[in-house]
Amino acid sequence: HLVSAVSRMSNVAGTFDTNIPLSSPLGVEDRNGAGNYTLVFTFDAPVQSGSATVSGTATTGTATFTGNQMTVPLTGVADQQTLAVTAMNVTGTNGGILSSPSVNVGFLIGDTNGDGAVSSSDIGQTKSQAGNTVTNSNFRLDVNNNVVINGSDVSQVKSISGHYL
Repeated sequence: HLVSAVSRMSNVAGTFDTNIPLSSPLGVEDRNGAGNYTLVFTFDAPVQSGSATVSGTATTGTATFTGNQMTVPLTGVADQQTLAVTAMNVTGTNGGILSSPSVNVGFLIGDTNGDGAVSSSDIGQTKSQAGNTVTNSNFRLDVNNNVVINGSDVSQVKSISGHYL
């Protein structure tokens, strides 16, 4: 069974995961991946094979497997949408089919607080961390994923204020 899902992005500061709840509320990826994202599904047992499908504007790549994790690359992801990503025929290392779970994930660049809308609160939150390097506690504010939270992040969030899922 699926136990967790995240949207993973890496840069020279490290690897940072945005939690994608398995049920409500909707998890929102707010960082600008230029249409390229990675979802990681973690199961309660080791997995070895399977595939993924997507409902929405995106394409799934070939899934990879390590231990209990299935990593799914996504390309062509359009902003301002919710995707349903389904892990199909996930097979455990014991040969049994574990499940075919689906998660919903919102893609909304600049929604740093994950509430489904880019607003003044996102701008204020990003401004409050301007000048800081990226850490595990503020990585969502590095909207352009360039290792530092600065004026370009603030400008990007300001320019798309009003966008929503």
